Amino acid sequence: MNTLNRPSRIRALITATVLGALASNLAAAATATNVNDAPAVTVKFSDLDLAKPQGAAALYGRIQAAADTVCSSFEGRDLASKARRQACEHQAIANAVNAVNLPTLYAVYNAKHPAATPNALVSMQIR
Repeated sequence: MNTLNRPSRIRALITATVLGALASNLAAAATATNVNDAPAVTVKFSDLDLAKPQGAAALYGRIQAAADTVCSSFEGRDLASKARRQACEHQAIANAVNAVNLPTLYAVYNAKHPAATPNALVSMQIR
C-alpha cells in the first residue's frame, strides 16, 4: 500500500492519536486528577511526504515542538523540575513516534536517541 495516497480519514486518525499520546503522557506525568485538564497540541503533517527522510525529519521537529509546549508546565529552576520536564518530553515524543508508526520516523527518532551503549566489563584474572 502506498503511504502517500492515504485517505484524509487515516491522517486525521493519526493526528488524533498523536494528540492523545501527548495529552495522556502529560496527564500521567503530572498525576493530574482529570485527563481532560491535560493540554493538547495538534500536530499537522498532511503537507509532508513521510516516505522521504526529509518529511519524517520535519514531522519529528513538529512532534518535538509539540512536546516542548505540552511539557512546559514542568518549567522550573530546580533539578527535579528539569528532570520531570525532560522525562515528559522524551515520553511524549516516544509515544507520538509509536502512534504514527512509520519506518522513516522511527529512523529519525533512533538517530536522535541512540541506544545506550553498555559499559564494558572488566575481566579479572584469577591467580
